[in-house]
Amino acid sequence: MLADSVTVRRLHLSMSKAKGEAPAPRPARAFIGWLGLRRARATDALALMKVELERQPDNPVLWASLCLAHALLGDKDETLRDAKKSAELLPESRDAIVGPQDSGTCAIALAWIGEKDRALAEFERLLRVPWGLNIYTSRLWWRPLRDDPRFKALVSDPKNNEPLL
Repeated sequence: MLADSVTVRRLHLSMSKAKGEAPAPRPARAFIGWLGLRRARATDALALMKVELERQPDNPVLWASLCLAHALLGDKDETLRDAKKSAELLPESRDAIVGPQDSGTCAIALAWIGEKDRALAEFERLLRVPWGLNIYTSRLWWRPLRDDPRFKALVSDPKNNEPLL
């Protein structure tokens, strides 16, 4: 898997040089490698998760994980279907710990498929839910929203850093 990440970075650098562009800054190159690695792992994991889904069709965590894997692979329809199924199987009203965690996973998936408005609304809601999201964790996962002014406002708002309890 690490070889895939290195290959993606090298490919990006060689494409930039061929076009006469300056190479991407180091953090961007690192992210491109990270994304390539995550996509390769998502492809591998998808097959395993589908087999497991046959054994555990009512597992909401598995559906949320499928949602994220499909999002990383760019499959919008499957991502939305998996997110809906996860929420149906385990609403937050039934499990106040795992429910918000699954919702967070699905919200990240929404960001990756370009559903920024829905992802931001869910991000904002989960910041105020116990066992929801913490702005300090999983920052890299929210990268598709990083330049959005609404996301910046949520992250920089001091009330979102206060303890809920």
